[in-house]
Amino acid sequence: MAVEPMGKTPLTFRQSFFEYGKIAKGVSTGKTRFEVLRDALKNKTTLHISPGKEVVFLNTEENQDMITIFEADSNPDRNFYKLRTTSGGLQKIADLYKSVVFGGGYGPKDATELSASITTARGESLQCYFCALLTDKPNIKQKDITPLSLKKYENVRVFTGKTKFKDVIDVTIDWYNSAYYSAKKLIDENYIDRTYTFHRGDKVMDAVYKIKKKAFIADNVPILSDDKWNPGDIWALKKGRDVTKLLDGGEGSVLKLKKVIQTKFDSKELIGISLKIIKDEKQAKISIENSNNNPQAKKLYEMEGFKISGAKSFFSAGGATINVSGAQKLDVRSKGRLSGRNMDIVLKTARGGGIADTFQNAAAAKYLGVSNIPDNQTIKQINGAIKEGHVMTINKIWKMVETIQNSPLNTQRTSNLIVDAASFKQQMKDTEDVTRHSKLGCIYIIHALVQANRQQRNQFIDYVFNYAASTLPESTVYLKVYQ
Repeated sequence: MAVEPMGKTPLTFRQSFFEYGKIAKGVSTGKTRFEVLRDALKNKTTLHISPGKEVVFLNTEENQDMITIFEADSNPDRNFYKLRTTSGGLQKIADLYKSVVFGGGYGPKDATELSASITTARGESLQCYFCALLTDKPNIKQKDITPLSLKKYENVRVFTGKTKFKDVIDVTIDWYNSAYYSAKKLIDENYIDRTYTFHRGDKVMDAVYKIKKKAFIADNVPILSDDKWNPGDIWALKKGRDVTKLLDGGEGSVLKLKKVIQTKFDSKELIGISLKIIKDEKQAKISIENSNNNPQAKKLYEMEGFKISGAKSFFSAGGATINVSGAQKLDVRSKGRLSGRNMDIVLKTARGGGIADTFQNAAAAKYLGVSNIPDNQTIKQINGAIKEGHVMTINKIWKMVETIQNSPLNTQRTSNLIVDAASFKQQMKDTEDVTRHSKLGCIYIIHALVQANRQQRNQFIDYVFNYAASTLPESTVYLKVYQ
């Protein structure tokens, strides 16, 4: 990601434009940054001069001549070369950031960096634009796709709610590549065409989730979150369809809505599409999940083993791994700094869905008969007690780890990573708070699993895996695009 202007110093200014050469990949593949700048004038492309600040240059002879002079100057003065903007002012070329059109990413890597949720919203919205463009022009090459060619579908066949187009294009090149590969795969397998509109975070999706909420309320059962009910990141809707009328009657019950969603999926009128980053186009896959038409696809997941030590020592990693039948894995660790324990399905290029500690603990009470697994606030207190050298707490944790290490489910039990009491207590003392906190969460849940019988363990794993994968009985059919 770009962390500073391309021309912050005379050296970086010269390197960025004269020594960088042609852009290797992305929307501007094969072009020099001089050519990208000229295109930006012609296409009225929004460029970035600092985080959150934008500029559009006029396509005038004056500006084009300035770029020509700039390109002929092998030792350019970063303060001399300026272009006139649509607001009438002059802006230094040196102040431009290496955004995606220049072959880079967006934004500074500091406290003002975009949050994961905003970045995801932009990336998923970008997928809508690529779906619209490629269904309209299936033979267009990736290098020929420009922001202007995408923008023509804004509020025509693409609707992304509060995520505006100028923000959508500000994502890293991985999102651009993945959006292109995924759209091609969806088209090649005949799931989408030019008769669809594409939606992310807009009125159509809001209407779907509003009906879902009514169905759960009608059944008087706990309401599943939107993504666990249907993890469609974007939705494809047949043009001319009213989504509320399509789902009419579904609000009566969870089962009725599940059947309605299935019917509209089968008729290709409304399709939820879950997206995972595709890094290799040749490995792109599509699967239909939660289909009523494929009951044999329903699986019971079992626990086959676990790893809790890091590669070098017990505390060299803050997480643990649970091996699940079907060569599946759950990664167990704190979701953020000193935050609650999460279990995430491990895919090749991304997380495949997760389940938070509160739901894990509820499942442990139901299936393992263990109702005393501490919540995150209590884990923080235990962590603090260990840091202060509280002997009873330290001994209690050691006894749990000793049980875990001796379990036949522990795939590391014959390795040199097994620790004795003294080594464990020293490692625990020397470990940073953040790592220890995450590891404590793992210890408690793994300990509960190894003490349960096989049936209890498998019931727990089956529930949490299906919850994480959005494949609970209440969950509805969707397409998954992944690698």
